[in-house]
Amino acid sequence: MKIILNNCMLAVCLLLTTAVNAASPQDMTAQYYRNIANNQWDEIAGMLHETALHDFKSKLLPLLQTTSSSGKNGLLQKMFGKGATFADAEKADDKVFFVNLVGNAAGLIRSSGIKNTQSVIIGNVAENDNVVHVLVRENYMLGDMALTNMEVLSFKKSGNGWSMLLSGKILGMVQTLQTSTYQLRNRTKRQ
Repeated sequence: MKIILNNCMLAVCLLLTTAVNAASPQDMTAQYYRNIANNQWDEIAGMLHETALHDFKSKLLPLLQTTSSSGKNGLLQKMFGKGATFADAEKADDKVFFVNLVGNAAGLIRSSGIKNTQSVIIGNVAENDNVVHVLVRENYMLGDMALTNMEVLSFKKSGNGWSMLLSGKILGMVQTLQTSTYQLRNRTKRQ
């Protein structure tokens, strides 16, 4: 009896593992929005393709280096704690770096009063056998004002399943921060 129960438990575990790895890009998109709603940034980091996490960190490290060099460590300390140095950010695992930065950015967005009221998956388009894009309509409220945004989430084949690439929002945040870094560098050079 014990052997039968152990075999049944093993089969259930294998089925669950297969189901998680075989989640479709649309299922992963729905999970992504649930994770955002619940502030589960490490879960989102776990959904991301390893190259996406690495790109995120490599694009934002120069920002932290610039602010650290100029003596402005506010962002660095928000991300990694009081007394954090650029070396701490540089040594951080790609997932830890992502979770710390995106978690802080999300906190700022929440404190601004923007609330996601609904996210509807419209459909998906396969770019090829290895990349699929999922279109989502996002509805927000900012006070009494209703806002609508279209977001495209991209997924890349990874092993037996799919991994998410950086979303347009996250890429936009990276580009905004890179622009801020560029402007800060130019201001510092002029002074």
